[in-house]
Amino acid sequence: MRKSISLNGLWDWYVQGGEKQSICVPSSYLCVGDSYYEKEIVLDSLDGKLMLRFEGIHYEGYLWFNGHECGEIFPYSRFEFDITAHAKIGKNHIKVLVKDITAEFGPTSGWENYGGISRDVFLDMYPDAYIADTQWITQFSNGYKTADCTLNLFIEQPKATAFEGEVGFRLTYGGRPYLDGVVAISAKPGETKQEFTFTADSPLLWDCDMPNLYTLITFLCKNGEIIDERKEAVGFREFKAEGSRFLLNGVDTPLKGVCRHEMWGEQGFTMTKEQIEQDFKLMKLMGTNYVRLVHYPHCAYTMDVCDRLGIMVSEEPGLWWSDFRSGRIAEKAIDIMKRTVKRDRNRPSVIFWLLFNECLFAGNYPYEARMVCRELDPTRLVSAANCMPLADTKAYFKEQELDFYTYHAYGHQTTLISDKPLSIDEVCTALDDMPLVFTEWGGWYIHNNENLIAQFREAIARLSHNRTPHPNLAGIAWWQWNDIYEFNRGLPACIDGILSDGLVDIHRNVKPMYQDMAGIFRAMDEPYVCKCELELLEPNHTFSNEKMQPLCLGELLNDSNQKKAWEYAVANPNRSRRADHNKYKKANVGPVMPYPLGSIGKLPVDIKAGRPVIFCKQYPVAELLVDAYVSSLNVIGQVTYCEGYPVVGKFGTSVMSYELLYEDGTSETLDLKNGVDFSSSSLLVDATRINPVAVKSGRIMKIVWEHNWEAYQVCLETFAVNSSKKLKAVRFQRTAPDDAPDKSLLYGVTIERAR
Repeated sequence: MRKSISLNGLWDWYVQGGEKQSICVPSSYLCVGDSYYEKEIVLDSLDGKLMLRFEGIHYEGYLWFNGHECGEIFPYSRFEFDITAHAKIGKNHIKVLVKDITAEFGPTSGWENYGGISRDVFLDMYPDAYIADTQWITQFSNGYKTADCTLNLFIEQPKATAFEGEVGFRLTYGGRPYLDGVVAISAKPGETKQEFTFTADSPLLWDCDMPNLYTLITFLCKNGEIIDERKEAVGFREFKAEGSRFLLNGVDTPLKGVCRHEMWGEQGFTMTKEQIEQDFKLMKLMGTNYVRLVHYPHCAYTMDVCDRLGIMVSEEPGLWWSDFRSGRIAEKAIDIMKRTVKRDRNRPSVIFWLLFNECLFAGNYPYEARMVCRELDPTRLVSAANCMPLADTKAYFKEQELDFYTYHAYGHQTTLISDKPLSIDEVCTALDDMPLVFTEWGGWYIHNNENLIAQFREAIARLSHNRTPHPNLAGIAWWQWNDIYEFNRGLPACIDGILSDGLVDIHRNVKPMYQDMAGIFRAMDEPYVCKCELELLEPNHTFSNEKMQPLCLGELLNDSNQKKAWEYAVANPNRSRRADHNKYKKANVGPVMPYPLGSIGKLPVDIKAGRPVIFCKQYPVAELLVDAYVSSLNVIGQVTYCEGYPVVGKFGTSVMSYELLYEDGTSETLDLKNGVDFSSSSLLVDATRINPVAVKSGRIMKIVWEHNWEAYQVCLETFAVNSSKKLKAVRFQRTAPDDAPDKSLLYGVTIERAR
């Protein structure tokens, strides 16, 4: 049977030319350049195959065993070395050169770098034949009630003769048998692949709320006895991209994420199991369902915790502002991705691979790395964490055949999230043919600013709930989970060498922003509710409901010219704003209705959700069919957009005419005037609230989309009609001169029938 012996503990350590001292493995330390580790181990027997396994160093290393050079170690990743040929009974000597800040691959200026054998070290003892690797693949049908499974076992036979025996698997849940299989095998020297295919009926799915894990036991038998056995946790789940959305087991699932560095206080990259558990339990409590493990592979125990807690993760190879054109850098990154994929491809928590972070677009490294990921793991999505311009992003991601877009949405406003004025909505509109994830956003730009947090919460919730064809967002990852050391920049991002964008500090004390992020995640979960404040005011008139009949404005609203007129009006509101304030308000909502209304107090109405009818230079006249004997005409609107009387226009200036067209061919014209019948729709002028009133009309609604910019009124005026004649139609016509308010709004018309 296989056996693993931990080589953790005290090792001899020294810098070149220095004295030996004891150091604990695993551990991290401030970079020293080159350092050496040495350790003696005692072997009582040399049966089977002996492997030295390093779970991760920082950043590059070279291994010697009993004086024999075994090979190079790249950062962050699992490396295994066959030492069988060089081992001896009794004392054996291990020597490792670790290069930290001087390493070719690994050190960056994006965070404080540390050196050391930072993760566990093992001596693995294998039998003559053993299971070296597994690959677990599931495909679903029948509404996720059936899973077609492929299990590939890779058997290693070190000896020159073939291994004759049996290979099999058992799948259990909660200790109870679920599925199994066994076949005879003849494994030739080297590696042999054995494939099992089978169907799982009604499997318990892994998701973030119910992270159901099965135990996969694979084994080799010889003469009826198990000679090798391997155990790992697997799950039944599907994560895929469909259109602009992500689906987890067929359910549209926005990613509510954070970016996490595997660092803690002065410990560098080495964390205890208890600390790792604490991290992810705090995240789960906050509502997190996704963690971007930045910017390098994290330790294997981190993956165990995410599998168990139901937290989706992504992994990446350690590239940050790296030059893909350097063949050596690209080669090492691909090697690290290959090792990471092989280590974690069976884990249900891993949903996609990210190939780089914030690198200039150059060469075909992403395509080549993507092909490696696809070959080793055909089921997971592949992309990269990106901060390049939108047009370049779309072209390069398509060219390199990545599966979804990413963008780093840093900025002081939702309308200013890049060096150039760019809004979140514009990013989501431009990158709309695949899912879009903000793989980083927030940071010191909005950290602990309640006003900006509220603004981003509203925007992210709205975009998360939107669906195509509207701009939408498939996920976010806040920068960052934990504060880290970084000494190459100061305020506002860093103070005393600490990058303080975290939701928790370097020792995991919760910061105020932790609760704010929990609120953002809740807003993404809950049905999106329009934030408009709509206040309805009881009309002053007394109405007889049985005679009141709302008229439908649908035909006017659906006119294509009317739509164009509204779009022009909203884009050109003609309102007073200070220029330095105006830059923060790039788009106007306008006085639109958040939802339809069937009555206002005792007045029945038919007011549609959305825009009203607007009369302006682009749409000056329209007729509304009545075809009834009418005693009064109740018009809901009687305001001009955006600003009107008393701010714009002279009292008594003509604004509109309503021409009553009777069936007998006669007509009557009502001339409506500024300050008499019409007043300003806007209740704001620059920094001041106003109370615009007209002599004959009265406020019936107040619509507030945003207290700083978008507060409006809608008014009601009642007109007497000759009830002895049948009213055929009403012609609404703009009559305003150039110096008067020129955009009149109509929300609804309710007639009082005479018969």
